[in-house]
This record gives sequence, structure tokens and C-alpha cells, in this order.
Amino acid sequence: MIAAASVGRAGLTRHPGVRSGVLAATLLFGCDKRDAPYAPSVLPSGLVPGRLGDVLVNTRHASLGALEIEGDVAKAVLGLEPDLVDLPVDAALGAVFEGTYSGDREGTRYVVSHRDSSLWREGAAGDAPMKLLRQDSVTFGRDDWPFDRLVFEVHGGQAGSFSVYYNGFFDGRYQRVAEEAALR
Repeated sequence: MIAAASVGRAGLTRHPGVRSGVLAATLLFGCDKRDAPYAPSVLPSGLVPGRLGDVLVNTRHASLGALEIEGDVAKAVLGLEPDLVDLPVDAALGAVFEGTYSGDREGTRYVVSHRDSSLWREGAAGDAPMKLLRQDSVTFGRDDWPFDRLVFEVHGGQAGSFSVYYNGFFDGRYQRVAEEAALR
């Protein structure tokens, strides 16, 4: 039996072996095998009815992953462009997101901080800080991967988690560490 689970704000579903997402306002579907030597995906194009783009790549020994190639295909073939903006983040809004977040895979932790009217994310292990580009009240993008998004879930005036979407595909969720939330 195939069961679906809700993923993200858009109400998209995730079935075993298949995932869906949104890339530059275009619905897409793909393989949900993170460790597979290939990662097929299908990009339905809203620009030309009935036209699909399909990325099927053997990434076992490749320097680029399927998601990187898919982003290039989305731009070149389907004409999709990232619509990044960089809205300012004031201190009050920054305080909503600041904290330490932990993921479910390998104990990955990120620290989100506010400075220079922007949010910054860095690995708790001391990775270089990455500026997050504010898209709306809860969505942030990245300069280096312009189709990627971090979407925070805010309840009661505090972010409790954020979800990561690589090229529109849900990749993981990071929960705010309880001790951090209790201190705020």
C-alpha cells in the first residue's frame, strides 16, 4: 500500500519513492532516493502545456549532482529563473528566528543569527556563516543556490523549526533546540 505524507506549506504530498515540490512556481516531481547513484526528476513546464523536462543522471562518480544539473536544465530548457529578493530583517523579526536548530540526519545543527539587517545561518561546528535572503515573512533563499529555500514554521511569535527545499524538493526539517526556545 502506498501512503502519502504532507510536505510543506503548499500541501504537496510525498509518496514512498516519489517526492514533489515547487520550483519557480512550477510543480515538479522526482525520485526520493537520496543515496541512489541516480536521481531522476520530472519538471512539468507551465510555460509550454504538456512539455516535460526529465533529468536522469548517474551521479555515482560525477562532480555535479542531479539537483545541480536539474537547476541548470530548469533555467536553460524551461526558461525558469529564480526570483530572489533580499528584503531587510529588522531586530524584532530577527529575534523570531534566532536560535539553534537540529536536524534528524547525523545530528546536524545550525545556528541562526541576526545582524546587518539580515539572517545568517552557520553550522554549529563553526562553518562559515551564510547570509539568508528574505523572500517573505517566513521564507529565505540563498545566493549560491538560488532555487533553494528555507521555510520557517512560526507559532506564538517564535520559529519552532525550518524546512529545507533544494531546487524546490523538500530535503529535511530542523527543529529548534528546546533549551534555546526556553531561553527566549
